[in-house]
Amino acid sequence: MIPKLDHIFAACGVPEVVKSDNGSPFNGGEFAQFAKYLSFKHRKVPPLWPKANGEVERFMKTFGKVLRTTAHWKQDMYQFLRNYRATPHCTTGVAPATAWFGGPIRTKLPNPVTIRERDAQQKLGIKKRAESRRTIKDCDIQVRDTVLVKQPKQQKLSTPYHPTPLTATKHHSMLTAENADQKVTRNSSYFKKLLAEDPTFQTSLAFEGETVDHDAESSPPSPIPVSVQESTDSPVDPSGSAEILTEPVPRKSPCVSVPPRRLIQEI
Repeated sequence: MIPKLDHIFAACGVPEVVKSDNGSPFNGGEFAQFAKYLSFKHRKVPPLWPKANGEVERFMKTFGKVLRTTAHWKQDMYQFLRNYRATPHCTTGVAPATAWFGGPIRTKLPNPVTIRERDAQQKLGIKKRAESRRTIKDCDIQVRDTVLVKQPKQQKLSTPYHPTPLTATKHHSMLTAENADQKVTRNSSYFKKLLAEDPTFQTSLAFEGETVDHDAESSPPSPIPVSVQESTDSPVDPSGSAEILTEPVPRKSPCVSVPPRRLIQEI
């Protein structure tokens, strides 16, 4: 054990503390003299308490899996150590070899920077191919524009857009539109910009009760239809409207009622 540690200390330097278990190579007086000679402190973990040396125990768990799945343990051990030391650590974010030597070591593993660049290029190509098969155009809706939002088809004659107009308030990755009663956040493809000359715009405003038919106010009142005057002799409103002042005549059922026959009469 001492010649192996002396070789490591010659390459990497003498540490301040060496932590080990209570194995026989670390309990002799020879190892105590070696520690005193190189001026490092030897710290032993409590017996039957491996949690005190959890970092080493966790590494040995991973290392043991590699040894159990290989036929040539010595060659595969060195390959595992090269890849492990070149992989960025999840806590520090830096590979152990980079932190130790001040720079990365060369292995057969691909460079993480190259992986990210290739991944970005592949995703860009996928995006372009998907957009080429669809009709995609830039969204022309701006903040404070009047829009309509798509609604789920509830029946056969329902319109694809809800007739209530909304006002766009936010436009980032998603579009937000609202009015006094509701607030809707969807993808911009769910909205349709409403123009002033669009007939849907006049219909939507009429649905909200915000428009008035000015042509109907300027035109004279229409005369009473001839069919209404001839169909009844009841009095008519003298103001000229087509409303009939008499009560409507109730309709009679065409079914003929038959009185029930008694059981005694049949006997």
